[in-house]
Amino acid sequence: MWRSCLAPPAPWAVRSKQSDRDQLVVKLLDKQRSLNPFAFHLAQVEWSVFGTLTWRQEALTRDNSFAERLRRCDFRWLVNMTCGRLRLRPRHFLIYRKTEWGPTRQGHYNFLIAKRGTKNVPPQQLADTLQSVWTDGHKGRALVEPFDSWRHLAGVSYQSKREFDSSGNELWQPEEFSKPLQRLFRENTSSLEPPPHPTN
Repeated sequence: MWRSCLAPPAPWAVRSKQSDRDQLVVKLLDKQRSLNPFAFHLAQVEWSVFGTLTWRQEALTRDNSFAERLRRCDFRWLVNMTCGRLRLRPRHFLIYRKTEWGPTRQGHYNFLIAKRGTKNVPPQQLADTLQSVWTDGHKGRALVEPFDSWRHLAGVSYQSKREFDSSGNELWQPEEFSKPLQRLFRENTSSLEPPPHPTN
């Protein structure tokens, strides 16, 4: 079962890398409080595709735990069917997905799938297959496309944004991190650990 169990990066971890991308990530985390605290972790991943899924049935767009369970089942069906067509294994996929509501307060999914775990399947082929499976299944609409590396941070910040109601209260946005993605987060965090202090 996917869980959002990782802690946000420690301040020293955010500051320890000096690349242009990491400096921009720091700015995102410092200046945009509307971002999910996992934006830093997400920005370290090389993504293959970004997708949005909607549902035809109104019951599956509602803001309750039952509708969320149905959406989750449909998404896992999509991943399993896609892996079957491409001869991939779902348990190797690095996936981040989140429910968003938009101005109409109708639940839909945004998701990211990393390149790691998709073998040599090109992003365009993966995107086309995901879109075809969803459309053929008559679940609703889908927009799946290769992740734009030139707009990497903009894409991550879009996926990581928080939503609020008219009173400024944060909306419930269920999200899931696949276990392989959680492992990668831990690997990336451990690589940022400061060297041990020299002993006299």
